[in-house]
Amino acid sequence: GVYNSIDEVEEDLFLMGSYPEKYLFQSSMNGVELQHVNMSHDTLYGRNDQVSSLIEAYDRMVGCTSANKNELVLISGYSGTGKSSVVRKVKDHYVKKGACFISGKFDAMQQMQPFSAIVNALNEYCNQLAQDTSRIEKVREALSAAFGSEGQLLFDLIPNLSKILPHSADVGEDSVRALVHDASRRLTFLVRILFRVTCSRANPVVLFLDDLQWSDAASLELLCALITDTQLDAVMFIGCYRDNEVALDH
Repeated sequence: GVYNSIDEVEEDLFLMGSYPEKYLFQSSMNGVELQHVNMSHDTLYGRNDQVSSLIEAYDRMVGCTSANKNELVLISGYSGTGKSSVVRKVKDHYVKKGACFISGKFDAMQQMQPFSAIVNALNEYCNQLAQDTSRIEKVREALSAAFGSEGQLLFDLIPNLSKILPHSADVGEDSVRALVHDASRRLTFLVRILFRVTCSRANPVVLFLDDLQWSDAASLELLCALITDTQLDAVMFIGCYRDNEVALDH
């Protein structure tokens, strides 16, 4: 049988704790098969408020009548408490409503590699843009005009950008030297252009970054620049982090 309420589960848990030899090690009793806890692996328990908040934030963003409306949602908690599962639960809602959902995950072993999670998300984004045959030509034309020659500097970081723009192997020593000299500022500038040109109320983006407690300083600066960019429209930022592992200066 299947449990119909939490009260039934609680009652049997009490019996199993009180009489384990009777209720834990027998599959049937008096010819009647004992019930087993039947929980779906994709069902969230006790997270309805957070799920509702994420859905409401997105709907508020795309339904807003004023220009340049974005959203930021941060989810904190200990490891294994279902933070990422909450976001995955609402992903289908975003996609069904026309959003492009992209994600990246910071890693404790890659903290010396700046922008790792953001670059992974951007690479995924460029791949999705390239596969959208209904708007790829407009995206290609707009990005080519907005990037100019500097767009070539992103190809090593975002390989899937080559699916949208032609890649010139000859970037030029001066350009490479400039990128290395001021990589963070120039990357921030180009990423902001990428989102400004491709995001709109008709084509919203949800950017989910997991394990922010392991993010590097350069990534946080880039995120701050995006979140505060008044020329961005219809970009929702979702971040998950372990609040017990965040340093005071992070």
